[in-house]
Amino acid sequence: LLHTHEIDCTWYKKHQDSGDLLKTPNPYAVSSRAFVRMVSRKKPQSLLCCGISGAGKSECAKQLIRYLAKTSPLGEGMQTDDPEFIVNQIVQASIILEAWGNAKTTLNNNSSRFGKFVKLMYKGGKILGSWMETYLLEKSRVIMQGPAERNYHIFYFMFKGLPSGDLESMSLGKPADFWYLKQGGCTEVDGIDDKKEFGDLAESLQLFRSPPTTS
Repeated sequence: LLHTHEIDCTWYKKHQDSGDLLKTPNPYAVSSRAFVRMVSRKKPQSLLCCGISGAGKSECAKQLIRYLAKTSPLGEGMQTDDPEFIVNQIVQASIILEAWGNAKTTLNNNSSRFGKFVKLMYKGGKILGSWMETYLLEKSRVIMQGPAERNYHIFYFMFKGLPSGDLESMSLGKPADFWYLKQGGCTEVDGIDDKKEFGDLAESLQLFRSPPTTS
């Protein structure tokens, strides 16, 4: 369900004042309360997204960040006055991280196999930028996957996204030719367009000034 910014702000105010966040927390309202407390108490605030695989932790984190980035005033020295600038930077960074750190599991077709810590930096209540750290990557998945699971997305993205000439130059055929990519018995996933995802990844890499990898 999509809301306009005006409707969202009304919802935030209503539920924050009523204390309903204790019963039915919403990512937008939780972000709003954290920002207010950070400014009023002058202390850092932490937001933790937890749950089982497939519960929506990554998407929830994106909504928390989106609200904070869009509603916080921009600090001095920012290269743009567009609040979507920081949101876009974080989203594009997530695309890169998820290509190398997400995989299909039996519970979730796009499961994050690593932890992620995102810090939004403020000064005087104005947002200055963001910083991201990853940790605890499931390295064993590179060489071993369970039944109906895949290796990390990036391998399958490459096979579908790279031009045939580039694949031939690297002696690459298809994922089913490689044990490390086929042992789970699943090289394609419903709902994931590997070719499109590779295109999105290439755009994200270019945004961060990474040179093109295709001819």
